[in-house]
Amino acid sequence: MSTSFLLMRHGHADWARVRHCIGWGADVVPLSDLGRQQVRDRIADIKAWQPTIILSSPMTRSLETATIVSQALFIPIEVRFELHEWIPKLSMDWRSLDEVTSLQNDLMACGGEWPAGQSRDWEPLSRVRSRALSVLDKCGDGQRVLVTAHRVLMYALTGQFEIANAEIIDFRSSP
Repeated sequence: MSTSFLLMRHGHADWARVRHCIGWGADVVPLSDLGRQQVRDRIADIKAWQPTIILSSPMTRSLETATIVSQALFIPIEVRFELHEWIPKLSMDWRSLDEVTSLQNDLMACGGEWPAGQSRDWEPLSRVRSRALSVLDKCGDGQRVLVTAHRVLMYALTGQFEIANAEIIDFRSSP
């Protein structure tokens, strides 16, 4: 019996509240009212899947998403640092959403990996996938795990980039 994972992107974040933060300082952003409602709207789907535990990114928008689900379904949460969002600038000093978007566009243009013999400012998808799988691979056989995380991390695991806020994706990691 293999472990089953339900990946859930966090709800819509209230980015306007952190527009002057630098780097990971912006990752304290909470969900917006819309984001909280998006998560509540998914509770029935998640309940039907019957998860036994929630693993969450440490970033506020993901933790808040996990907390809403946990409180509704009485499921424990464990925070795993390795499930944090993709690092758009390894120096950790990005200053705007426009800068992150530009770096993400470069990531996509390069197919998610640094070109041979070159390096980039951003974290390659292979590294994102590796750190996420380092958590998922430790889950016990037969568990049903809800993972609340972020779009680029989910993309690194599934190959699907267009992921809406609060969207859920069934995922099975390779043995």
